[in-house]
Amino acid sequence: MPMKLTFTTPLNKEYTVSAEPTTKVSELLKSLGQQTTRDPSLVKIVFQGTSPSPDATVADVGFKETSFILAMMAKTAEEIKRAKEALKRQEDDDDDMPYVPTKEKEKTEPKPEEKPKVVEQPKVEQPKVEQPKVEQPKVEQPKVVQPKEEEKLSDKVEKLEAMGFTKQQAEQALKTANNNLEQAVDILTSGALETKPTENVVLDNKDMDNIKSIMEVVGVDEETAKNAYIETGKNTEAAINKLLPQ
Repeated sequence: MPMKLTFTTPLNKEYTVSAEPTTKVSELLKSLGQQTTRDPSLVKIVFQGTSPSPDATVADVGFKETSFILAMMAKTAEEIKRAKEALKRQEDDDDDMPYVPTKEKEKTEPKPEEKPKVVEQPKVEQPKVEQPKVEQPKVEQPKVVQPKEEEKLSDKVEKLEAMGFTKQQAEQALKTANNNLEQAVDILTSGALETKPTENVVLDNKDMDNIKSIMEVVGVDEETAKNAYIETGKNTEAAINKLLPQ
């Protein structure tokens, strides 16, 4: 009798696949690839800290309808290349900009020239001449459809934070991608944007829930999961990829 298996991504997006106990893992990967419009080779299944063999069956692995199964969607080489090129262009642009201290800017700024005083001329009233009224034909102006206001930068940052990225990562990725939300997501998930961990990182309840998820998926202790989570800038997916055997 077929069962419905649920696959969850690190961003909490779910995909459902119907399978028999004899269904192979390779068939599950193919079905996930069709649902996500990706090549099956770019899809990885993680269950209880390991990635099962494509030749193994559902019964061999021990999948059940209640099992928590993680589905990892890898970026293509072209997507990673584009993200790295965008980051390099941004770094080159930053290097080309000369640094001028604020005090020096104030010294080099020229003072505004004083305008000469203008002597007001006495007003001479002109005689009023009444012009004949000429009725102009009414011309209907075409309606102009105003373009929708572009999504605010703060809204884009909030969307990226909701995906599990820090505010610093979100702002830096949007700056690199010229405020293009889709390109910013590609840069963050491809690992092209490197964020150095800071000392004394404060973790809230949401961070601790993410660390527990990493422990369940990869099968590591809390300290290892916590270090990987901080080192990847509080990115759950990147932390799992860092801890999984390559």
